[in-house]
Amino acid sequence: MPRGFTLLELLIVVGIIAVLVSVLSISLVKVRNAARAVVCMSNLKTVSQNFFQFADDNAHPYRGDSELNGSRLFRLEDFQEMQYGIHEFWDAGDSMEVSLDKLRSPLVCPSVPGGLNKRRNLPCSASAVVPVETVSMGFNMRLDQVSVVVNGWPRLQRTRLSMRILDRFDVPLVFGVDGAEAARKGVLPYYSAPPAGDSGLYGTGRFWFPSFRHEGKLNVAYIGGYVLRTADPGNSAQSNWKYQPPLQ
Repeated sequence: MPRGFTLLELLIVVGIIAVLVSVLSISLVKVRNAARAVVCMSNLKTVSQNFFQFADDNAHPYRGDSELNGSRLFRLEDFQEMQYGIHEFWDAGDSMEVSLDKLRSPLVCPSVPGGLNKRRNLPCSASAVVPVETVSMGFNMRLDQVSVVVNGWPRLQRTRLSMRILDRFDVPLVFGVDGAEAARKGVLPYYSAPPAGDSGLYGTGRFWFPSFRHEGKLNVAYIGGYVLRTADPGNSAQSNWKYQPPLQ
């Protein structure tokens, strides 16, 4: 007569299955996170490649409001707006507010939960992309606002870029940011910059809120067109965070 399983044997089998399911689940989570990190790096690389064309005097497309500055100067914000499809680059017809397509926008990290909406007739500096807590990628703030001292007081002054910025291969352009941390600091998340030894407003750290969401590392795209992952971006020898373009 065939012998059945004892209760102890059944418990052992169930325990083994539970361990295998647990190991498999952990592996699947790691694979999913790795895939998201790769997509994030790919998005950042796309942004840096688009910037190269935008900055090139001989190849750039329509530069939005920067066209008012002449053919050889542009603001970083106009490039940012082109990537989001907002303000003068609005691409959603007559709608006043629409959901941002996370699968098509290069300025979205797939590891960040929640959606984003974009608003018509507003620049990024006026909270055109919301909620700010869900914003996952920001640009190097020093390329938009230069740290200066005026009459003994530290100030941030907006500047314009020229094609010469493309010679600065080691300058970070865009990277992962923590929108929720920016909101806690009372600043908008679209731009960020580390203290980098600055004795002015950047030195306070108020504008530094990177996101180390990929295995404790930050994804950074550079003007040179490459993307790196680092656990200590502020002190990376490969990153020229201190660079500021001339006021113009």
